[in-house]
Amino acid sequence: MPIFFLVAFSPEFLVEGLAQIFRSSVWTLVYRELKAQETLAPAEATLEEA
Repeated sequence: MPIFFLVAFSPEFLVEGLAQIFRSSVWTLVYRELKAQETLAPAEATLEEA
């Protein structure tokens, strides 16, 4: 029985692990992009006014 569970649920655990890695990576990239826009926005506004 333990072998059955190992074989039956291993693909599900693998896919769920990959999905968690993907979500974490996407969130990190979005957060970094938002932080970059936040720091660049005032500099762009001063250039347009000049």
